[in-house]
Amino acid sequence: FVSVAEETGLIGALGAYVLDESARQLAVWRQLPGCAHLTMSVNVSPRQMHEGDMVQTFITTLERHHLTPNSIWCEITESMVMHNSAQTVQKLQKLHDLGIAICVDKSQRIARYVEDGVVRALKRRAARHSRAGAGGRISRP
Repeated sequence: FVSVAEETGLIGALGAYVLDESARQLAVWRQLPGCAHLTMSVNVSPRQMHEGDMVQTFITTLERHHLTPNSIWCEITESMVMHNSAQTVQKLQKLHDLGIAICVDKSQRIARYVEDGVVRALKRRAARHSRAGAGGRISRP
C-alpha cells in the first residue's frame, strides 16, 4: 500500500492526511479523564521525508489540533537515516529541535543518533527503549 502511494506520488497527501487524522483523534482522546498524557507515533516514509516539507506539516498539524510537539512521535525506519541524505538528517534535527520525538523502528546501528540526542527512542519488537533507559515496557527520557 505505501509503496503504491509512493510510486504514484500520492504519499505526501496520504501522509499528511494520516498525520492530521492521528492528531485529531489524539486531541479527542486527551480530553477523556486520565488520558491527557497520551502520545501517538506516526510513521513517515522515506519519500515523504525526502520530498515534502514534513517539518512544516508537523507544525501546522500540531497547531491545528492544539497539541504540543511532544504529543506526536515521528516514527521512521532505520534505512531512512542510514541510506538517505544529509537533508533528511537535517529535517529530523529540525523536528527534534521543535520537541517532536523521533522514534526509529527496528534499529540496531543507530546508536550514535541516540547518543547525540536527535533520536529519543529505539523501537524493538513491541517495546521502546530510550537513551534514558527507564524501566517498564515503554520508556522515555
